[in-house]
Amino acid sequence: LSLKKEAIFFNSHELDGLLFLKSGRLRFFLSSLEARDLPLYYLKDNEVEFFEDFNNKLISPILDIAFVVERNSEVLLIPYTILNLFRKKLV
Repeated sequence: LSLKKEAIFFNSHELDGLLFLKSGRLRFFLSSLEARDLPLYYLKDNEVEFFEDFNNKLISPILDIAFVVERNSEVLLIPYTILNLFRKKLV
């Protein structure tokens, strides 16, 4: 498993689904099935930037899906547990 340049990072505790649109937008779905657009956070030069402190127990539980990577025109959903392994190795 490799992290690709211009991969997308996102996580939310209220997220129900993710859909990466080829228009360059990330759309997320809440339990009400309302769809909203989000800005994208890009990785540059394969450097991972974390926007949340996953070790902070005060933060509401977040979804297993925390990383979305576009690869070969497919959308890969990387579980939060795997993302946390990357975080520990990079720290």
